Amino acid sequence: MNYFITGASGFIGKRLVKKILAREKTTVYFLSRGDKNPKTAEKKLAALYAYWGCDEKRAVAVTGDLTQANLGISAAEIKKLSGKVTHFVHLAAIYDLKATAEEQQAGNIDGTRNAVNAANAMKAGKYAGVEVPAAQTVAECWQLVDAHEQTGVPCMMLENWSFRRDNLAVLKMIRAGLLGEVVHCHCAHS
Repeated sequence: MNYFITGASGFIGKRLVKKILAREKTTVYFLSRGDKNPKTAEKKLAALYAYWGCDEKRAVAVTGDLTQANLGISAAEIKKLSGKVTHFVHLAAIYDLKATAEEQQAGNIDGTRNAVNAANAMKAGKYAGVEVPAAQTVAECWQLVDAHEQTGVPCMMLENWSFRRDNLAVLKMIRAGLLGEVVHCHCAHS
């Protein structure tokens, strides 16, 4: 099986790729932003390959950009991957609390839409999920429904906001009884 993964260098993505590569006869293609400094990019990729215990034959970096149409993947690369990708997993997102609303829109909302479009362009067999909302309006929701009806491929929304370091620290304090009895919580994702 062949997987395409965005966010492969992130906390969840890195571990997912390692689990997938533990299976025989699997190849993972992953979105890579690259780096303006080739030596820095080389070091980052080498660290990922070392963590995954493989080389670039089983984990193939595909240069692109989450904020661009079809993830910024070249038409030639899309054509090469077309019909080859059996599973498409979108995990890339912006979690920086200092990011502007525009940066979050471009990376999370538009980035998810770009991932769905890239998966469609690749004729990916299955979606494992998208980590952040792919739509903000009813019209955009209908675009997702239309894409599903045209391709037969489901699109599942996921969220892992609760796994940030500060959220886990608060959970640990609650479990240790440091905050007393919690009687009410209210949360929001902004």
